[in-house]
Amino acid sequence: MKRFVAVVFLLAVAVTAQAGLDRTAVSLYGSDANPCSLTAPCATFAKAISETNPLGELIALDSGGYDGFTVDRAMTITVAPGVVVTVGQEPGVTNWAIKVNAPGKRVSLRGLMVVTKGSAMGIVAHDAAATYIDDVVIEGSACEIGCGTAIFGRRGDLFVNHARIRNVFQGINHNPLEPSTATITNTTVDQAELTGIGIDNYAKGVIRNTVVTRSGKAFSTGALTKGAKPEMTLVDCMATSSTTGVMVGNASNVHMERTAVSRNVTGVWNSGGTIFTHGNNMVSGNGTDVSGVVTAAGLI
Repeated sequence: MKRFVAVVFLLAVAVTAQAGLDRTAVSLYGSDANPCSLTAPCATFAKAISETNPLGELIALDSGGYDGFTVDRAMTITVAPGVVVTVGQEPGVTNWAIKVNAPGKRVSLRGLMVVTKGSAMGIVAHDAAATYIDDVVIEGSACEIGCGTAIFGRRGDLFVNHARIRNVFQGINHNPLEPSTATITNTTVDQAELTGIGIDNYAKGVIRNTVVTRSGKAFSTGALTKGAKPEMTLVDCMATSSTTGVMVGNASNVHMERTAVSRNVTGVWNSGGTIFTHGNNMVSGNGTDVSGVVTAAGLI
């Protein structure tokens, strides 16, 4: 009996030692020696993430600059009301500020401002069932010294809402290794050297109420891998002041509805895919409005 009680006690101690918190916190005035609670916050996101239970929430309590981090579990990362949090590059890496690597899990990032340097990416949705990115600002260093992609989707579904992106190489590029979707709403991209929003390879993207300005290709899609067939749907969007408004690459399908394409060098350019338009778009005022074939599709 004593042996049984001892075993139970040891198991209880082990469970307690491993237990984290359902709600953790970071603060400029915190310490990573703390338990990362709301009343005793940690100093870094990395430490607080490690102390957060799966499906838990991490809250940034103070305005200011923090190091970047990797998310390895299902959780939500957000900021307290009125707080402005700037996230820089993750220590020890050169390719990103925030990386989501939680296979099969759902991760939510809300209210963050990400500042990238050189060719580093902002947020990399490397591997997750779904990555939700809401109310973020991503600022690059322009391209005088190299610039990266603000949001890059590699595996899993990607949801972006109310993002403001500027001075980057690519705004949002969903280029998954296997079929998945990107849903992008209420977003603005300004000055993306290559592409404002790109839907490539095995991706299906729905983009709504989104504006891209002063970019190489405002919206683009293309199959970069044999057998891939990406699809992009634009609804209530605008492409302006760019080299190309809507670029349709090989083996791609693009649907356009109530979308304005104006003041670009080339408005809509089909270089090997199929464009379906419902007759309620505005494509005018470009150097060349349409290059290639556009297919009319009726409203049903």
